Amino acid sequence: TWINYSAFKGCSSLTNINVLENNANYKSIDGNLYSKDGKTLIKYAIGKTATEFSIPNSVTSIGNYAFYNCSSLTSVTIPDSVTSIGSYAFECCSSLTSVTIPNSVTSIGVGAFSGCNSLGVEKNNGLLYVDKWLIGVNSISIDSATIKDKTVGIGDGAFWHCSALTSVIIPDSVTSIGAGAFSGCTSLININIPDSVVNISLSTIAGCSNLQYNEYDNAYYLGNDTNPYVILIGAKSADIIIINENTKTIASDAFDGCKSLKSITIPDSVTNIGYGLFGDVFHGCDSLKTVYMDSATLINTSFSDELPNFATDVYVRTDLTPTVSVYTNIYEKQDGTVIHDGKEYYHYKIKE
Repeated sequence: TWINYSAFKGCSSLTNINVLENNANYKSIDGNLYSKDGKTLIKYAIGKTATEFSIPNSVTSIGNYAFYNCSSLTSVTIPDSVTSIGSYAFECCSSLTSVTIPNSVTSIGVGAFSGCNSLGVEKNNGLLYVDKWLIGVNSISIDSATIKDKTVGIGDGAFWHCSALTSVIIPDSVTSIGAGAFSGCTSLININIPDSVVNISLSTIAGCSNLQYNEYDNAYYLGNDTNPYVILIGAKSADIIIINENTKTIASDAFDGCKSLKSITIPDSVTNIGYGLFGDVFHGCDSLKTVYMDSATLINTSFSDELPNFATDVYVRTDLTPTVSVYTNIYEKQDGTVIHDGKEYYHYKIKE
């Protein structure tokens, strides 16, 4: 039922991967391996002699090692349906000279383009770029970094264990900062996060033991001089947390393991939560049952569909109109209104 990403590693003569039509998990398109729904390109048959390849528009993610050690391809076209490029996806593609990363991509895994010696990796002030993404550094001894303007993303592990790094300047063009991007940067004290950043996780700064946070109501934030509370990155052990009204994003895993958390208020300013996977953010919050919803952006998105996984009581600000089915099929609107923190809410209680 599962094929390990390294199953075909080193199969340099592989020209065709065939999958029986009745296979429930995988399928073959033009001799390459995909998930059954066609959304993940798992493995390109690297023995093919073609020099160009266009990834189908059905694909949303390129798997780990998908093109590993493919020596024939010089150009790969990535459609704007793709949102993630896996770790080592193009590693050792020695002939690859051209790849354009669409704006739809929000994450690039560790070493995705390592060993692509023909690819035009730009070197700028000690930093390495592919297209509009920062993917790594020339040397882990780097002590400061100014990321160039128009950069849209920082790849997974880009500054991994740069233990001498003390400061980073991130332009307001950046929207995504990858997992482990600053992991192990033990000398990093301050990092200014622009308001533009919407994708980030707690693991981004794992092991940054000297990093200074901004605090508000039992939670930790990263931000900038104008708005210190752009990203809610982590939380203390507390029963109730009210998120700052200037916060735009709640990082993935921000509340991981907050077992005592019972109630949380999400303000209107929040537009992004943990890469859209609400369960990731509150993993292990076994006591969390109550959510006060002030976000007009999130109320009618897939975010609300995740609420029944943990919340028995959802309070929706009275000027918001929920239209997704969860508020009628799973929850039942109670009579009257409730006042909380000076605001009026409708009470939706999960059906028995």
